[in-house]
Amino acid sequence: MYIQVSDDFKKKSKSAVLAITVFIIVYILMFLLTIALAVGCIIGGIWLIAVKPMFLTLMLGAGLAGTGGFVFFFIIKFLFKKHINDRSHLTEIKDQMNLNFSE
Repeated sequence: MYIQVSDDFKKKSKSAVLAITVFIIVYILMFLLTIALAVGCIIGGIWLIAVKPMFLTLMLGAGLAGTGGFVFFFIIKFLFKKHINDRSHLTEIKDQMNLNFSE
């Protein structure tokens, strides 16, 4: 049995596959750039503290390093999220009356 596929379906399928591929490439690029940003922020924070160790630079360096860490966490947090639908509070509605509308 051979199913005939329309040209429009083929075009839309190729478009969907291309869109998914572009999304994956962009996400991987964004992930790599985020890692570079986080490493740069942490190194910059440590460098700032090492150049002039005082309270203000300690706070600025810790804030810079923390910013890099939070940006990285924001990018990867969805990987660890569980999607559980709790339906225990829902009640099934059942038909108690046997109505016969064919009469």
